[in-house]
Amino acid sequence: MHKPFVILIVALLGASPLSAQEHYAANPFISGAVLPYAAPVADSIVIVSWNVEHFTDYNDNPYINHRFEDSSMVSQEKLLLFAQALERLDADVVILQEFESLAFAKYLSEKYFSALGYRFFSSSESPDWYMNIVIMSRIPLGVSHGYGSVYTTSTYWRDSSWTDYTQAHLNNRIHTTSLFPTPDFEIILTGVHLKAGRYARDTAVRMSQIDMVRGHHEKLIANNKKAGILWVGDFNAPPLSKEIALAKKGKKRTRLIDGIAPDVCSHPADAPRWRLDYMLYNKEIAKRKNLSDSSVEVPLPNEQMRVISDHLPLRLQLYVK
Repeated sequence: MHKPFVILIVALLGASPLSAQEHYAANPFISGAVLPYAAPVADSIVIVSWNVEHFTDYNDNPYINHRFEDSSMVSQEKLLLFAQALERLDADVVILQEFESLAFAKYLSEKYFSALGYRFFSSSESPDWYMNIVIMSRIPLGVSHGYGSVYTTSTYWRDSSWTDYTQAHLNNRIHTTSLFPTPDFEIILTGVHLKAGRYARDTAVRMSQIDMVRGHHEKLIANNKKAGILWVGDFNAPPLSKEIALAKKGKKRTRLIDGIAPDVCSHPADAPRWRLDYMLYNKEIAKRKNLSDSSVEVPLPNEQMRVISDHLPLRLQLYVK
């Protein structure tokens, strides 16, 4: 009675390999979740991080009171050069800092650089500030995490009464999501724009933000010990600073590497003299990284890059097969 059924099962097990879509359906990264389409298959991917300086849209948000948001600082020249630079970078994933909104990114993607094929977007926007992290991707994304509700307290600095300084409003400028370049490889991707300033309290705030993110990375990687960690963005600190030393510090799977030499500069864009921007990664990423290809990029002449931003973009290529 049951023999035909057994034969059918054997036949199915001997069928051709699963497609990427079927693989995801059988092994979803979140229970019940599948991809909306078969993920593109490539030997490598390119990831770009870029602080694009006061990149606001043309609509005044009544809940944000700042002159750069009330009246957009983005000229048509800046917008067109930005699109041209992105086309030359041709990245699979772009992590933008100082960008107003996910909606603006989707609009620009459709109108000015649709050929780049960004289909997945992620952000966690501040309710009352215009500097946000926005991610555009050709590659499927997973669960995203925002930090705007988290107060960070710093034991690295105290005021005259020895009271710890706490803040939450700058933590909106940190965003984490999961990136899935292949069905069996997850990248924990965090974009940051840490506090600016050269005073001791500014350094302390950055270090407390770094502590928060590293602690979250440790929790996330406990769920997938083979995941890569990629922490990118404007850290507002030079390569040999206490902040970068702290960011690189970690446990076995969360210890990070800066693949760009300390003397390579990214700021200001027209005459770089120091670096504030980073693409830090763990050993799982290091295994897949093109060793000659972690760099500060100048896709257009420096004077045109300065029209877009005071920062130059960073680029990383990873082999994912």
